[in-house]
Amino acid sequence: MQETISISTDKYNGLYDITQRIINIITKSKVKNGIVNIYVQGNRY
Repeated sequence: MQETISISTDKYNGLYDITQRIINIITKSKVKNGIVNIYVQGNRY
């Protein structure tokens, strides 16, 4: 299973809490055991 979360930010650096979004994806998947890998890609403009 793979999901994409996109966040628009107004700063170059920042800390953004995506915990609830991750919990929602896991809950929706109905997976009971496993590992969640999160890759964060930053874009420079």
